[in-house]
Amino acid sequence: MSIITVSRDSYSHGAEIAKKVAQELGYECIGSDSVVQSVQDKLNEPFGLLKSSIEVNKTISAVASRKDMAYYRSAFYDTMLSDNVVYHGLAGHLFLSEIPNVIKVRLVADMEDRVSEMVRRIKISPEEAQRRIRIEDAKRHELDSSLGTATDENSSFDMSVNLHNMDVDRAAQIIVDAARILKTESAESMQSVLSDLALASHIEIALLDKFSDVRANVRDGRAYIQVEASIVQEEAAARMAMRILADIEGIQEAHVGVMASSFVPF
Repeated sequence: MSIITVSRDSYSHGAEIAKKVAQELGYECIGSDSVVQSVQDKLNEPFGLLKSSIEVNKTISAVASRKDMAYYRSAFYDTMLSDNVVYHGLAGHLFLSEIPNVIKVRLVADMEDRVSEMVRRIKISPEEAQRRIRIEDAKRHELDSSLGTATDENSSFDMSVNLHNMDVDRAAQIIVDAARILKTESAESMQSVLSDLALASHIEIALLDKFSDVRANVRDGRAYIQVEASIVQEEAAARMAMRILADIEGIQEAHVGVMASSFVPF
């Protein structure tokens, strides 16, 4: 079992290259839109800020709510539990930064080539295309910074593929070759870590109905959770959180702490 994440700036042939890699390796190819659809299927309703951000901007704004992000991470990790995936889209290299058997690829394209691609697709002037691309780049950087790592930091990726003087077929083949020589670790270990991350997201979704801020960390089914509440309500908040957690499948044991809220209810 292995996963390949393909990160790129807009109009850098990321989806096209990801599809070619997946086809060559016999993997499933998944983008942000597929994950959003998975969330919508579970909610049976439009997916708020996250859905509109991806549709309009092909990225997600850092203003999306914590619950939107929790829903997205939950669907993302549930999807990654499938065998052999090529993912292109929102923050894959960040969500999978500590996961074994993941190749995190960064595609780099010249601005001139990206402008030409945008002009070809949506028939606007080169000047307007460059303006829009710079706005999208700023939004992507804002998101990655809010999640902890900017996309231009080389340490976030296992390999960088420069598309200057290279067509998409050659770029895809380089990634395929790297995947074939990757020394994979235990598939069970990977599944375990992904399951813990998915469970942490499920916990955050459930608790964010009652708390404005929630941080969940899960290791081998043991959940360590912090919720935000007034310090004078600490015991009541912890009891409420534990009642909610009792209905979540997969938690072996739970530990709840309370973060001090700036709001004082008197």
